[in-house]
Amino acid sequence: MKLSVIIPVFNEEKTIEKIVNLVLTEKTPKEI
Repeated sequence: MKLSVIIPVFNEEKTIEKIVNLVLTEKTPKEI
C-alpha cells in the first residue's frame, strides 16, 4: 500500500524542511 501526503505550501521556505522531516518520521500503523 502506498500513501501520498499533499502539503500545500506557499512562501514556506522557512518551515518546509521541518514539515517534510516530520511527515517522513511519522510512525503510522501498518494495518488498517
